[in-house]
Amino acid sequence: MKKLAFIGTGKMGEALIKGVLRSGLLTTKDIIASDKDHQRLSYISKQYEIDAISSNQSVAKEAEHLLLAVKPQDIDKVLTEINNTIGERLLISIAAGVRINHIQKFLSQEQPIARVMPNAPALVGSSISAICYSSKVSQSQTQFTRALFASVGEVVEIEEDLMNQVTAVSGSGPAYFYYFVEALARAGEEVGLPFDVAKKLSIATMSGAAKMLSETSLEINELIGAVKSKGGTTEAALNIFEENNISDIIQDAVKAASQRAFELGG
Repeated sequence: MKKLAFIGTGKMGEALIKGVLRSGLLTTKDIIASDKDHQRLSYISKQYEIDAISSNQSVAKEAEHLLLAVKPQDIDKVLTEINNTIGERLLISIAAGVRINHIQKFLSQEQPIARVMPNAPALVGSSISAICYSSKVSQSQTQFTRALFASVGEVVEIEEDLMNQVTAVSGSGPAYFYYFVEALARAGEEVGLPFDVAKKLSIATMSGAAKMLSETSLEINELIGAVKSKGGTTEAALNIFEENNISDIIQDAVKAASQRAFELGG
């Protein structure tokens, strides 16, 4: 029997497959996958040399743990399909907005369920994943879930009532930073830099700034102060951010993402 079955092999499913294999936590022989897109499934099977079955019911029988990497709007159908085949296996869901009690409604018995919100940097081993559990989850299942997502980055455990907020901050968050880097590179181009140079500068700056945030003991405002000098170039730029209420715009965006997560979960 396999250790882990992936039901769904989209972008996040693939990121997790690649991450756990790269980390060495699981081998290709430990994993099996299914997907409704036969072309996608064929690609995943060949790219990562794992077994693949088109039937969700069949794949659910083949592993000790099941990871549901499907879209929120597809999860009800998938749960109905696998209900009679999962036994007491651990279900790990990464469907944004879908609560544990919603998953449980489609199952015939009380099931061990872990709800997780990872993010896209799992693909390069730099994810941050928030996890919560149903009361049925055993200690060994908790340890497996933590180890699985720790293999692709950091892990935090939270109360489920905060999961949609996590989705809005870190689940969707990488796209916010990509957006900012793109805008910064385009701005560099506007003031005369070749775009490829501006892009390289923007990416390296974002990466270095993130490293300083995580590896120094300084608070965020202290790091800003270390770059900004009175009457200088950084202050001129930050004044424009303030004048245009960039902080308020970011808050509105996160609120919109959080609200959408609640809507997706019904």
